[in-house]
Amino acid sequence: MRSVIYITNTQLPSQKANTYQSMCMCEAFAANGVAIELWHPARKEDYQGNSPSNIEDSIQNVFEIYNIAPLFPLRRLFSIDSHWLQKRSEKAWFYLQNFSFWLSCIISLQKDRSEKVIFIRDIMALVVFSKAKSVGLIRQKIIFEAHKYSKFISKYADTADALIIFSQQLKDQVSLNNPETALVVHAGVREEDLIHQKQTTERLTLRKNKDEKIILYTGNFFRWKGVYTLVDCITYLPNNYRIVFVGGSRDTLSRFRNDTSEISQIEVVGFKHRREINSYLRAADILILPNSAQYDEQSYITSPLKLFEYMAAKKPIVASRLPSIQEVLRDQENAILFSPDNAKDLADKIQWAVNNDCSSLVEQAWQEVQTRTWNERAKKIIQKLGPSEPACFEA
Repeated sequence: MRSVIYITNTQLPSQKANTYQSMCMCEAFAANGVAIELWHPARKEDYQGNSPSNIEDSIQNVFEIYNIAPLFPLRRLFSIDSHWLQKRSEKAWFYLQNFSFWLSCIISLQKDRSEKVIFIRDIMALVVFSKAKSVGLIRQKIIFEAHKYSKFISKYADTADALIIFSQQLKDQVSLNNPETALVVHAGVREEDLIHQKQTTERLTLRKNKDEKIILYTGNFFRWKGVYTLVDCITYLPNNYRIVFVGGSRDTLSRFRNDTSEISQIEVVGFKHRREINSYLRAADILILPNSAQYDEQSYITSPLKLFEYMAAKKPIVASRLPSIQEVLRDQENAILFSPDNAKDLADKIQWAVNNDCSSLVEQAWQEVQTRTWNERAKKIIQKLGPSEPACFEA
């Protein structure tokens, strides 16, 4: 696997975790000697749409926003991005934008006759590229990275030349002809963040007084992420506990702020760039991963990026007792687990973490996350795929 085209239908920059994950993986592959480029759709609000007169500076700004080393090029391909259509029919806009981008990719891949490998993480892309390959429109081998379950994954996963899966729980749900060939590797953390955590002396102050306890959540505010369970648990916490939410996106932030605006012990900071997140993590007393067992099956198969960032932050972690999370976290060993969707139990576990010595749990999480980096993840993928032939994995 010497040369890779990483294709993702995401706006650059964006407030979504999947964009950051794509940037991290491209950086990690490049750092491990893979010639990689990231293809993404042209969007009206991306770096070129915002600053068409100074593209080089805009591209550099993308890397700075994500705190990613500029080790790989970005390639912006045509896609239909009509705000007029989006306002009138979100579904029509979604399919038109997607398929126009995938068509642009296929045309570009037809022109590229090299031995490059396609790396994709979008199930719609797998369907389109598999069909294009079956009729000879493209010839490149396809690596598919599965992040969520879909009925199309079981139908089309075996059409990929290699399959990467984010959690064992997800692998167990996918019907594969040769399940032993799928490689399970979780998300990770950047090695640079681990180094920064060791060396930094700077501190962000979130406390309004010295007695206040800061409970922190980072990420988006979808219900399946359990954020409303965390909101509800404030009822059972002492008055000197404050819950700080960092994150959100355009489609969730405004509503979540409205829903929590009258709760004095809750602060919604909103979206922060990646380079700022570590400062918030270090300023907290307890870090919360409250994924719900309701609303969305994604909770049962997810491998959250924040999980590994929490482990690297050297703070006690209170997390939902869900199968996918338990692939990494173990109660009273490297974290404290609570019953998902149970606000009272969450509040009890938060108070236990505050009132007890959690140093051994924190240290165990820190030691384990050393091998949970994006670089190590890239190495595992490269090792399994081989230096140039990604046709299959070792058994």
